[in-house]
Amino acid sequence: MIAIVIHWERAAWAYKSKEALHKIQKWHTFGMKAYGVNKLLIVDVDKSNPNWSDAEMKVDNYATLERALEEIPEYEFVYVEYGVPGSIPLSEYKHPKNSAYIFGSDYGATLEPKKKDCVLIEQSGEYPYLWAAQCIPIVLHDRYVKENM
Repeated sequence: MIAIVIHWERAAWAYKSKEALHKIQKWHTFGMKAYGVNKLLIVDVDKSNPNWSDAEMKVDNYATLERALEEIPEYEFVYVEYGVPGSIPLSEYKHPKNSAYIFGSDYGATLEPKKKDCVLIEQSGEYPYLWAAQCIPIVLHDRYVKENM
């Protein structure tokens, strides 16, 4: 079982047209569904109440990360974040069978995992930052490759 937890914050550019939010949602979910994710938990950081829906995936909004994680106790929590001391490089990480991958905010504070796995996606090139929607399929592809070797 695989679940994804993302932090959603209102970005002014995302609301300039009615189609922008829909495109952002597709950008996130296409990378998940390709790898069998069927549960998306959204932490609604700034209470913007994003109206996400998907016929192939259960999507729910939560006010806090803690509340979202209470809903999925059967999963092992895997934090994917930058700059957390002691993080495990993705290339060395062994994915749990029932994983809830928790991606930090694209705009806000860094997650502070407590007694949980924290995975670091190695960066290269001139861009020091990747959006959560880019990191999700990287992590899921790594999982898929390691499970099918």
